[in-house]
Amino acid sequence: MLDSKSESLKGKILVTAQPNPDIDRVACIIGYSELLQKQGIDAHPGIVGNIHREALFILENFNVNYSKVSEKSISGFDEFILVDSSSRTGLSENIDINKVVEIIDHRKSNEAHVFKNAKIQIEFVGAAATLIVEKFMESGTELSEGSRILLYGAIVSNTLNFKSNTTTGRDKKAAEWLKKRLNLPKDFVRRMFLAKSDFEGKNVRDILMQDCKSVDKDAKVRFSIFQLEVVDLERIIKDNKKEILGFLKEDKIKQNLDYIFLTGVDLEKGFNMFLAVDDKTKSLLEKALGIKFSGNAVRREGLLLRKEIIPIIERYF
Repeated sequence: MLDSKSESLKGKILVTAQPNPDIDRVACIIGYSELLQKQGIDAHPGIVGNIHREALFILENFNVNYSKVSEKSISGFDEFILVDSSSRTGLSENIDINKVVEIIDHRKSNEAHVFKNAKIQIEFVGAAATLIVEKFMESGTELSEGSRILLYGAIVSNTLNFKSNTTTGRDKKAAEWLKKRLNLPKDFVRRMFLAKSDFEGKNVRDILMQDCKSVDKDAKVRFSIFQLEVVDLERIIKDNKKEILGFLKEDKIKQNLDYIFLTGVDLEKGFNMFLAVDDKTKSLLEKALGIKFSGNAVRREGLLLRKEIIPIIERYF
C-alpha cells in the first residue's frame, strides 16, 4: 500500500477516471461519490465518454440513476479524485494533475508518483470496487441499491467471478457483504457476462477500443494491449479474426508502437487466447508467458488478466 497526506477535501470535487469507463470504474465513481456526499462533501460522479456494455447492462436493467459529464465541464471543478486509476495516460486534458487530491486504485503498474498533491491508496486486490465497499463497511454508512448492484457486479467482473489469480479474500468478503443486501436474479452473473459477449451488429474496432491499455515505458518502449472478456471466446475470435488482425496491424503503424496484441479471456471455460500480427510481439509473449504461436494465435490454459501480463512482459524490455 502506498499512502501519503493531502489537505482536506474542499470546493467542488469530481470523482472520475479515464474516459470510456468499464464497470469497475463506473461503480467506483458512483459509489465513492455517494459516500462522500453522505459525509457532507460536495462530490460529483464524473463519468466521461462511452460506458462499457457490462456496466450499461446494470445501469439500464436495474434502473440505476446516473449521469455523464462533458469534457468541457471538467475544468469547472476545484479538485479531482481518481478511482480505479493511477495513471495520467489517457486522462482528460482538462484534469490538472496538481489538483488531484486522492487516488484509489489496485494496480501494481501505476504512476502514483506524478500526483504530488494526492492522498494515495493503492492496494493489490482484485477490484478497485472492493476498496470502495470497505470504506462503506468501515464507516457504517448505508449505500443505495444502485451502488450495491454496481459494486457487486464490478467485483464479480474484475475477479472473473472469483477465478482470477488476482482475487483476494477481501474481494470475496466485500462481495458477500453486498450480496446479503441484494436480491439479485440467479442468472445475474451470466446475463452480465453475456451482455459484453454480444458482437452481433457491433463494430469490432469500437469494441476493442473500449478496453485498450497503452503504455509508454520510460519513453523508450511503447505498447498497446487490447483485452476481451467474453463467453464463447474461440467462436468470437474465429468469427472476427480477420478484422481484429487488420485493426492490430493498422493501429501499430498509426500509433508507432513497438508491440501490440490482443488478449482474450473466456469467462466460463477459463483460458486465454492471444492474437498478434508481428514477429517481435510474438517473440516477446512466447518468452514472457511460455507460449508458442501457431500463425497469429495461441491458446493458453488458465486465466491471466492484462494487469497481470503487463508487469510480466515489462521484465523483458
